[in-house]
Amino acid sequence: MNTHSKYYWLFLAGFTGGLAEVIWIGLYSFLTGPQLSAIGSAITATIYQPGTDFYLAPLAGLVIHMVLAVLLAFGFGSLLWPTIEKRFPHKSTVMIASLATLVIVWKINFFLLLPIWNPAFVSLLPLTVTFVSKVLFGVAMGAVLTFYDQRTLSQT
Repeated sequence: MNTHSKYYWLFLAGFTGGLAEVIWIGLYSFLTGPQLSAIGSAITATIYQPGTDFYLAPLAGLVIHMVLAVLLAFGFGSLLWPTIEKRFPHKSTVMIASLATLVIVWKINFFLLLPIWNPAFVSLLPLTVTFVSKVLFGVAMGAVLTFYDQRTLSQT
């Protein structure tokens, strides 16, 4: 397995997962009213509270979100993916593990970390919307990594 290729696919998986969330939340916001700028500013406030007064806080929130999405994929790829590939070689397990990982991340974020770091963020969107967001991330990340697996397997 080419390490550079794996990093490329992990980056792509995280970026695609983060983008899936942005599209979902954007669609929800368009249909129901919460402004995307408020969501972006809330993300910024979670990381750096004084940054919410900065006029680019919504854009900074988007950048923070995408960086965290890529880091999450790299974490998944470094910690879980190698074990999954060894123990469960069927490609569907990557998708299942991706989904399970993102559901756990959602639970930790919205029931443990965000209530402490930024309680206002938790109430910004309905929990069901945020849950669907993380599930879509998991599906997108799993799909990209499954495609990577198929390409790798077909080249050997």
